[in-house]
Amino acid sequence: MRAGVLLVLSMIAAFGSASCTPQQYRADAPDALDTPLRGETGVEVQIWTVTLDPQLMLNALAEAQRGDEAIANAEAWRANALRVFRVDRGRLPELRAAMQRTGSVERSWIAPDGGWQRLADSGSSRERLILLDSGPLPLAGERPELLVRCWVEPLIADGGVGGRMRVEFLPRIADAGRAPVGFRVDRPGEDGLPLERLSASLAALSGEAFIIAPFDPDLRVRTEEEERTGEADQPVGPPAPPRPPHLGETVLRTGISPRGSYPQRPAARVVVLIPSIPEHYSLLGRRAER
Repeated sequence: MRAGVLLVLSMIAAFGSASCTPQQYRADAPDALDTPLRGETGVEVQIWTVTLDPQLMLNALAEAQRGDEAIANAEAWRANALRVFRVDRGRLPELRAAMQRTGSVERSWIAPDGGWQRLADSGSSRERLILLDSGPLPLAGERPELLVRCWVEPLIADGGVGGRMRVEFLPRIADAGRAPVGFRVDRPGEDGLPLERLSASLAALSGEAFIIAPFDPDLRVRTEEEERTGEADQPVGPPAPPRPPHLGETVLRTGISPRGSYPQRPAARVVVLIPSIPEHYSLLGRRAER
């Protein structure tokens, strides 16, 4: 699968012409969530609020994971309480039910033009201190957030020239006075501090979806034996004092207090990315005739 430099440049330029106007939607009916948001190339974003126990959620996502780590910078993200799972798109309804989604789902769209936009942020939280893998970071009104952008890359296969979606992420500490999630960020360093060391990207193929979820860096997948016997790593000594939240826990947590069966369980948010990728394209970026 090799492509020349000219082919790469022509394909990226052709695919980068889509509208960049951010749009946000809300949906509650499961069948609506399984219907593509827009019938064009790009990435749909769904943000689920879930109440499933973190250990059970990690086990479920790890079981559904397709292939190796979705991003090359997975260890650095894990140390900052962020993990990315590549799953089959057809398993999203099953995972949505298993993770005990509650409330409405936020839906938005990322156009494949390479422009940055806000994917998720700390919302109304007013943290004075967060933890990065490099140490504590004091805040004075700034808010952690996650930026995203995407574009289509040419993919040479036996059937001709197709495409795959490149999705890039950039965590940053945004200055006070933010625009809503989904709006564009022309220069990430102009009104915030980009955490370049934690930037990451993934390559998406047709039929794949990606789930970004917050997990304590020390939380690990339990084996079948541990699940059956109830054995797991148990802390030794007195309980640890409360700690500030990690970056991922700050960006993907919510102030919602769930009610019903799990009144004491804090809710978390997970970000679901659903790429829509062209199967066949000509060198000019138009869908090939069949």
